[in-house]
Parts: sequence; C-alpha cells; structure tokens
Amino acid sequence: MNILINVFLAIDMLVAVLMTLVILMQRPKSEGLGAAFGGGVTENIFGAQTTNVLTKFTGWLAGFFRSNLCSGNSLCATQCQRQ
Repeated sequence: MNILINVFLAIDMLVAVLMTLVILMQRPKSEGLGAAFGGGVTENIFGAQTTNVLTKFTGWLAGFFRSNLCSGNSLCATQCQRQ
C-alpha cells in the first residue's frame, strides 16, 4: 500500500511541475512570462490557437491533479484506519 501511495505522490509532483510550466507558457494580455519562454515557438507548434490549447491543457491537468490527489488521500485514510 505504501508503494501505491508513493506512486500517487510522484505522479502528483510531476503533474504539478508540468502544470506550472504550461501556465508560465501561456501568453497573458501584457505578454508577461509567456514571451520569456518563446511565445512564438508555441504558436509554431500549436498554431494560432495557442492560448486556447494551453488553457484547455491546463484545465485537464488541474482536473487530473485533483482526482489523483483525492485518490491518494483516500488510500492514506484507509491505511491509517487499518493501523
């Protein structure tokens, strides 16, 4: 059970780092940090709809992060009740 909890924790950490990078890549109205990470590069990869793609991807990552976190917490709760 401890191994499974650690796997959930590792996945949460990876998703959190990936979500941070995707959020920083987004281009705000004032250009912000999006230009520092090469705003033109993301337009070449995803096309003209870069903001929409990154916004949707951020939403999916946030949903996955939350569901993974809830699953890990329920596993921790059941393990604590057994002890």
